[in-house]
Amino acid sequence: MKTISKVITRQHGNAFDKDEVLAKNQIAIAEAIADKMGYDLTTCGNCGTVQFIDNGLDSTCYQCGFVGEPCDFPSLFFDGMTIVREVKATDRFGTTLEEGDTVVVIDNEGLEEYGIKRGYISVIDEIHEHSQNYLKIDREGSSFNLYGDRLLKINK
Repeated sequence: MKTISKVITRQHGNAFDKDEVLAKNQIAIAEAIADKMGYDLTTCGNCGTVQFIDNGLDSTCYQCGFVGEPCDFPSLFFDGMTIVREVKATDRFGTTLEEGDTVVVIDNEGLEEYGIKRGYISVIDEIHEHSQNYLKIDREGSSFNLYGDRLLKINK
């Protein structure tokens, strides 16, 4: 499993990069709620408890009793936030795959023309960040991309 993070920031003209659509939507919804309702979803600046606060008033944390201004309660959704996600890869039987694992190809349907044969043993070079369960393996001095559910991890 590979954990990646990306800082989500607005570009020129108040737009986001096209691959940041989901994060953009969350930030836009949070901003609309804060603007229209005057409330924001935040964390307590003292204990980290998630809670809504009134943007115009001092707030008191319901968990620890900390009292502070709105700036003492960081917003959960904001321009410049970091999105962290795990990119998972699993073999045919759901076994977690990681970079460097030795695997055997057990499904080569449609891959024969690329020289990928059933029973071919390889090493995972990379688990791609852009797609769940998509990875790169070695192949006789070159590399090849395929989905993990076509593989079986070889336990050592």
